[in-house]
Amino acid sequence: MHTKILKSESKVGTVYDNQGSSNRLVSYMNHETKEPSELGIYFTLNRDGISKDEVIEAIDGNVKGLRATDAKFYSLVVSPSQAELDHIGSDAEKLKDYTRQVMENYASNFKLKSGQELESKDLVWFAAIHREREYSGTDAEVKAGRAKSGELKSGDQTHIHIIVSRRDQEQKISLTPLASKDRFNMKEWQRQNAADFQRTFHYEKQTYYSRKENEKETTLRERVEKFVERAGLDKSYLNPDRITLMGKEQDYDWKFRRNLKHLEESLEKGLRPKNPYESLDREKLHKSYQTQREYNFDTKEENQLNKRLVNLKYNYLRAHGIALSEQDISLKTVLEARETHAHKWKFYQNLKETEAKILREGQIPNDFKERLNRPVSESELKDRKTSYKEKSQPLEAWAVPQKITASREVLQEPLEKSSFKGKHSDLGRIESSSINLQKGLSVLSAMLEAMENGSETDEEWSKRAKVNRGPKKQREYKERDYDSGLER
Repeated sequence: MHTKILKSESKVGTVYDNQGSSNRLVSYMNHETKEPSELGIYFTLNRDGISKDEVIEAIDGNVKGLRATDAKFYSLVVSPSQAELDHIGSDAEKLKDYTRQVMENYASNFKLKSGQELESKDLVWFAAIHREREYSGTDAEVKAGRAKSGELKSGDQTHIHIIVSRRDQEQKISLTPLASKDRFNMKEWQRQNAADFQRTFHYEKQTYYSRKENEKETTLRERVEKFVERAGLDKSYLNPDRITLMGKEQDYDWKFRRNLKHLEESLEKGLRPKNPYESLDREKLHKSYQTQREYNFDTKEENQLNKRLVNLKYNYLRAHGIALSEQDISLKTVLEARETHAHKWKFYQNLKETEAKILREGQIPNDFKERLNRPVSESELKDRKTSYKEKSQPLEAWAVPQKITASREVLQEPLEKSSFKGKHSDLGRIESSSINLQKGLSVLSAMLEAMENGSETDEEWSKRAKVNRGPKKQREYKERDYDSGLER
């Protein structure tokens, strides 16, 4: 049993485009039914024989609170296998009952912030049974030349199309199954549907999802066996069956695959963790990372050092499969080294080098504390003082007049019309701006000369700057007398 939700992003402009009216999709579902004798081909939770017009009206009228570019509905497909259809005799009533159970699972799978649990009756949905399928251009048979696009597929191709509104019946909640896993768990919904088919119809053969699980299990076991053989490891040290079981318990998720990759990289580098399985234990890794994370220390620096040690222990466990205890590396030891060291920058340099050595060699050095307390050498201190002196050296007094003179020479060059590209109507504005720029520079030069000679006070300079301000026209300022002087 295979159930899926069609992603509308890849269906823009097709019948599955869900940003507008449902008319196109419902018309397609109505056409593909191939049973014109039935007036109402759609069914829902407690009704059969629903017409096309009623479906369109219900879906298109249930969009309160949605924007024009938002999805208005979603298309679901329930696809039993040939063996599953044979098992139930392709009975339409049984398929309808099963579809209703699928929609119950769909509603209950949504995790709302309010904690409310939804049921199928809270949704607006309709379904139709299709008996035929056609080959499309993406099918393997068409690509191989064994079939043509548009031809009917052989055998029993019965499947169910479902259209469900994004809003609930009260139009208060938006239900988006393609959002985050925390909101709607797609895999869990699919597993529930497969399990319900087996339980309801006493079907004992493997379903689509149980076959997928077996494929993942086989692929993981083969991967570990090949790695063990390539790395020359003993299976008693790295057991493929045990790792496969751990992967199954963790649902073969991306975190497990990431941790397995890190373990393989460490083993290829020649590192041999005492217990390689600990680096694959997600709960233990998470617990190691959370250790002392929320402790509040006296100073910000103590908090930062604590987080740094927690990260070191987490990375060490992930790389070498060994959990470092408080006896191996303690925050108290690091803080004592920090307090007794004369140079803060040298202490953090020693800490960084020691962390790299621990992660690289896979063991805690016996002289851990001595490494943190390693003093500054004379050459390091000399280099640091020289570097600091260069950075903090003030600007020479002669540099200012030279820079002013250089700026004047560059900016006072005439602006040529030929250097500008654009329409002829822009040349007048460019020429006007050039003239205003020259006027401004002449005023600036005069003020700089007066300041250099000391012939003008700060008040006079400020007053003249206000009068000559503005590229197109002089601005008028109202001056008010205060005890403290002039104010704009």
